[in-house]
Amino acid sequence: NARPVHMVRLAAFAIDRTEVTVGAYRDFVDSTNARAPWVGAVNNPQLPVTRVIWSDATNYCAWRHKRGGRLPTEEEWEGAARGREGRTFSWGNQFDFAAANTLVAQRDGAAPVRSFPRGATPEGIHDMIGNVWEWTSSELRAYPGGPTMADSMRQFRVIRGGASNTRSELATAWFRGYQRPSAQPADLAFTGFRCVVPVEATPAKSR
Repeated sequence: NARPVHMVRLAAFAIDRTEVTVGAYRDFVDSTNARAPWVGAVNNPQLPVTRVIWSDATNYCAWRHKRGGRLPTEEEWEGAARGREGRTFSWGNQFDFAAANTLVAQRDGAAPVRSFPRGATPEGIHDMIGNVWEWTSSELRAYPGGPTMADSMRQFRVIRGGASNTRSELATAWFRGYQRPSAQPADLAFTGFRCVVPVEATPAKSR
């Protein structure tokens, strides 16, 4: 479902350097009385928050970034992960076992954000490969010129990046996973998110 290769032009945007953490999401819960996705005490506030339903993730981004915060489209997510060079992984084109928290890292679940600095993009965006899958705002649709998908597939939202239990061949910057936006916390143990905000073009100053 990730073919054919095609070009996409994106408007300027800024993206969170890390996945939203438990600590950051706890501030949202405390401030808005939103549903807490965890059970019991919060053990490590630097872990990526998981078990957040799609609508709550959308609400968090709008709350956290007052000027247009939202979930990224899948094209924005991929653009941030691959860069202008079109990298296969966030760090380059060859898989690096020490760069991402995927199945081969043999960790028991997610790691605190920034635990794999070798996997950061050249722009300093962390954990786009592995750790937790990340929600996007995009419906699952066929790419231009690609095989037709059943209309029923549009009920899903695209998730990207892979997680701590994902095989290396699937944990790429272009692989498209998907999840129902109606999925409940119990089904989202390996899914988190990050936010984007639009960046307004600044007119050149006249001399």
